[in-house]
Amino acid sequence: MFSTFIKNLFKSEVKCNCPKRDAKNEEFFQAIVENIPNMVFIKDANNLNFVLFNRAGEELLGYSRKDLIGKNDYNFFPKEQADFFTNRDKLVLRQGGVHDIPEEEVQTKEGTKLLHTRKIPIFNAKGEAVYLLGISEDITEKKRLEVRLNELEQLLEARVKGPLA
Repeated sequence: MFSTFIKNLFKSEVKCNCPKRDAKNEEFFQAIVENIPNMVFIKDANNLNFVLFNRAGEELLGYSRKDLIGKNDYNFFPKEQADFFTNRDKLVLRQGGVHDIPEEEVQTKEGTKLLHTRKIPIFNAKGEAVYLLGISEDITEKKRLEVRLNELEQLLEARVKGPLA
């Protein structure tokens, strides 16, 4: 399935200044996407169904790509989250450019996680959005540590001021 997507991505309908398409290049591209430590996903611009998901995405969400490919956010997330993701995707496809979402909650099989996500449309030669690319970093632990650090700073400040202040 990944190979089919790559073949379609490199067709003339999509702007790409890529080297000549062959099995070696496809394998190289697949290895890059698979080894990116953040979740990488691509959705079809028409129906917002997933067409590509990397290993980090599978591990983060707790679903296999076999379960994800061909389905959309409503198949996996609570309606409120799916509405948020879908509305944001439509906005990105309409406006173009990179959209940065510094913090968003996502319900996974292991519970709620916080993600920092960037989304961008991928256009064909006619300037039409054909795909939506998303890259998400799990910032759950980072945010937890920030909260804990803030608590410790406040505690230290209170102790320094002490009862004499």
